[in-house]
Amino acid sequence: MRPPNTISLRSHLRRPRRARRIIAGIAALTLLGSLTSHAPVQAAKLAPITDGNARFQVLTPTLIRLEYAADGQNFEDGHTINIQHRPSSTNYRTYTKNGYRYIVTPKITMRYKRDSGHFTEKNVQVTVKRGGKEVTANPSWNVGPDDFVVPHNQLGGWRRDLRDVDGPVPLNPGVLSRDGWQLVVDSSTALWEPGSWPKPRPYLKNADKLIKNSDQYQDGYFFGYGLDYRQGLRDLAAITGPSPVLPMWAFGNWYSNYWAHTRRDYENINGEAQRTGTPLDVMVVDTDYKSPNSWNGWNWNTLLWPNPAEQIKWMESLGWALMFNTHDGMNDNDPKFPIVQKRLNNGLYPNGPKWWDPFHGSYGFDMSDPNHAREFYWLHEDFEKAGVNYFWFDYGSAIPLEEGLPLEKGLRNELPSTGVNGVTMKGMNAEQWHSYLYAQRLRARNLRGFSLSRHRGQLAERLNNVHFTGDTKSTWATLEFEAEFTAAEGAAMGLPYVSHDIGGFKRGTILSDDMYVRWAQFGAFQPINRPHGNHAKRMPWQYGPEAEKAGVYFLKLRSELMPYLYNLAWEAHLTGIPMARALYLNYPTDPEAYRHNTEYLLGDDILVTPAAQPGKTVTQEVYFPEGKWRDMFTGKVYEGRSTHQITTDWMSMPVFIREGAIITTMGGQAMQDGKNWEQSRKDLYGISINALSPNMQRDVVLYQDDGKTLGYLNGEVARTPLSLCTDGNGNATVTIGKTEGSFPGMSGKRTYRMQLNMPSVSTVTVNGKALKAGTKEQAMKQPGQYFWFDAQSKTVYFVVNGVANGSEAVVKVNR
Repeated sequence: MRPPNTISLRSHLRRPRRARRIIAGIAALTLLGSLTSHAPVQAAKLAPITDGNARFQVLTPTLIRLEYAADGQNFEDGHTINIQHRPSSTNYRTYTKNGYRYIVTPKITMRYKRDSGHFTEKNVQVTVKRGGKEVTANPSWNVGPDDFVVPHNQLGGWRRDLRDVDGPVPLNPGVLSRDGWQLVVDSSTALWEPGSWPKPRPYLKNADKLIKNSDQYQDGYFFGYGLDYRQGLRDLAAITGPSPVLPMWAFGNWYSNYWAHTRRDYENINGEAQRTGTPLDVMVVDTDYKSPNSWNGWNWNTLLWPNPAEQIKWMESLGWALMFNTHDGMNDNDPKFPIVQKRLNNGLYPNGPKWWDPFHGSYGFDMSDPNHAREFYWLHEDFEKAGVNYFWFDYGSAIPLEEGLPLEKGLRNELPSTGVNGVTMKGMNAEQWHSYLYAQRLRARNLRGFSLSRHRGQLAERLNNVHFTGDTKSTWATLEFEAEFTAAEGAAMGLPYVSHDIGGFKRGTILSDDMYVRWAQFGAFQPINRPHGNHAKRMPWQYGPEAEKAGVYFLKLRSELMPYLYNLAWEAHLTGIPMARALYLNYPTDPEAYRHNTEYLLGDDILVTPAAQPGKTVTQEVYFPEGKWRDMFTGKVYEGRSTHQITTDWMSMPVFIREGAIITTMGGQAMQDGKNWEQSRKDLYGISINALSPNMQRDVVLYQDDGKTLGYLNGEVARTPLSLCTDGNGNATVTIGKTEGSFPGMSGKRTYRMQLNMPSVSTVTVNGKALKAGTKEQAMKQPGQYFWFDAQSKTVYFVVNGVANGSEAVVKVNR
């Protein structure tokens, strides 16, 4: 235990050079450079526009900051916890006419009545181009206490979690609206520069209460994206900063269970995984590893973990990444309690019956006080010294009602935030700040920082948060709504990483076989696949033979898709577009894209409609957007802009691949060998291409890095271009381009296991060399010698072996 006089706040909160780039360099170099290039209206005027007590900043052609200061002087140039960038390279023109200030960009025209006081719906008017029409916006600033926007025809939405939800529920509004515009109010958010501690807005320092609507000071951001909803999300990412690329293991299969697991339990789990060939990537250790209180304890439970360091090392040797549950606060019977109280001069806050007091005698920290934050994270050090890196911050998890009720606001929290730990600083959100501090401790060790936790809908949640939506009910209605919810949060706030309790937490210790299978299918096509339950059965081998077979199959399929999911994480990092996408993000002019909310796109190429009904077979309606879509399981092709009734069994689900799709996989290492990512060959990839149609052109980039450290922020990443071209006769040319960039430990060559969906195949050549027609086994075992065509699935299989990084491979497949 570290002596009190050696504890350093800086050691907890300092931001190393690499970590600073997460919020500064990467956003400036990747997001802003690529998202703000538009034709100018006239010569650029890049300085802010000051007009009396109002100030305006054109940030992108579709984004303008509006600021009002009653004294005409105290405008805010500093950053906030949410807003870390204000780009200023967009050309615009401005002029005054008939008592109005006009600001014109290529996309929007803003008009403000000069000298009319603070902003209202009456003195600000914005014209936005929405498709081929113009719409007029008179934005309201009357946001609620837990919101940043006033809802109007909202698209998507967010919610702190889905506890006790059993079907659709109202969601809080976000950035996107079908009207084509949104005003985000950020007037009260605490100021913050990376590397420093937050501070309240100057005008709030002496305020009696938090005021989001003030005639003294206003700070807002007008988004005018029209029908280009993806541009709205790009703009949000441009000002808040990019999401991190999670560790590669995060996109594999997790195992989580509220259960006091012993070493023998973990041995049994591993044994069953090996027996069934089930790849597991992440082992989540729930709260019982702690002592003397399993909820708020800050010491190892030596009955379950007699030698923590040795056991952690053993579990990691299985290829498992580990994540440990923590709760906020501590109890007065903890051996470390008097130490912390002494250091804080008895400053911990007791929680009585009025507040959330999980086991009586609990105390909370004021996380807006750096001394309190220092002590709270000092409590983690015994766990970290044994080898714990990642934490699931199960913040205030026992309050059943989540949406801003007075009972749950917590000790002295000004913004609604449940749990024991709170904040007293105006303009802060305790959960958001916790997530940042957890993530930053990892970045300080050159690890990819994030916290699995709930959130309060802050604009910059993407920077540190993987959204934990539990504790959910194990019902069909919950399963169906979660399919909608993941895409809804992506649309509302650009959040790429949403993590549900796959299988549910309540009312489902043991699921029926059909419910287990359908949950397993759903998880396989989510951004994060984290089975979880309350002393529950969540693994395939805990169910009947048919359900076990299906569960293993979909867990293997999930692992196969890890490279594709990783590419989507890179896309989210670079563009602000989420991994799971509501149909209207890609098809904004299609009215049907707004109706089918339980369908979503995983990336641009995989259409998912999870089955959420009982029975061994389920028939449900699926809407296909524009284009052609191939059933992943049957190979049947559907023409877009149509609706069909699709029947699936336990070994299939309604998942469809877009024409021209290039899907990167693990090349069969999971499906055939049951390997998790840590155990797999990093120089072996699969490329699955839907080449059924003629006259197609498609280009994607395969991203590869070490998958663990912050090296990718320093440019330690390899990019391999992949392209598909089919001619008028349907003959396909696939080019694996020269790999650019590198990272430590990178292989000098790669092998690609290829499969192309084509109606027929006559010849296959690789760099001009003809392959022989043979069996599937020959095609896989004698790479570069044979191809195999499966007439039933209309798929050709072959291997492109040993492509050097500085070389390219050109594959031609003729019908």
